[in-house]
Amino acid sequence: MLMSHHVETKLIAKHGVGKDQVLDACLVGRYISAREDFDAERGVRLLIRGLDRTGRQLLVLLKPVEPAEGIYRCITARIVE
Repeated sequence: MLMSHHVETKLIAKHGVGKDQVLDACLVGRYISAREDFDAERGVRLLIRGLDRTGRQLLVLLKPVEPAEGIYRCITARIVE
């Protein structure tokens, strides 16, 4: 998974979520659900609900870069209360 420095900084400042938490939530065995979503303005996105190492649930939004290769870019993520 790719994540720009800008997004990483925003996630920490705005949502209190670090890159490691996002990676944890997307791992096989940690994610609760994953589904594709289509938005006319933004295109195809992947929405993942998963758990970080401490058991907190996150919602992660990924944009496909090379889906056949399993490469996605993190757009945003937040803790689900």
